[in-house]
Formats: sequence, C-alpha cells, structure tokens
Amino acid sequence: MNADRQKALVSDTNKLLRLVSELNSEIAARHLDALTPEQVHKMSEIEKLAHSVKEKMSASVRGMPAFQLPFQPAHN
Repeated sequence: MNADRQKALVSDTNKLLRLVSELNSEIAARHLDALTPEQVHKMSEIEKLAHSVKEKMSASVRGMPAFQLPFQPAHN
C-alpha cells in the first residue's frame, strides 16, 4: 500500500511540475493581462493535483510510517 501511494505521489508530482512549466511558458509567451480558458482549466488541474499531493504526503505523517532518507555520513 505504501509503495502504491509512493508511485502515485511521484506520478502526481511529475504531472504537477509539467503543468506548472507549461502554464508558465504559455503566460510568458503571450504577455497578456488575461488568461485563456485553457489556462484557467490548467490552473484548476494544478490546484487539484497540489491538494492531492499534499494529502498523500500528510497520510504518512498521520498514520503511516514516515519516509526516511537513507543514512548519509557527515563529510568533515
């Protein structure tokens, strides 16, 4: 179950990054004060994905074991 949630989290995060990058490029290229309907739709998708990622991340804090980074020795 944890592995499935992790896969979904990675997938959602990658999609979120792609949508944000696309939207940023579209807005920068147009130089307009108003957004197109497609851009508004993309913003809605970004908001939903961000909420989903937040919920999946907080699930590990509430009831699941927290993700721990592998041990890395300190460099002196």
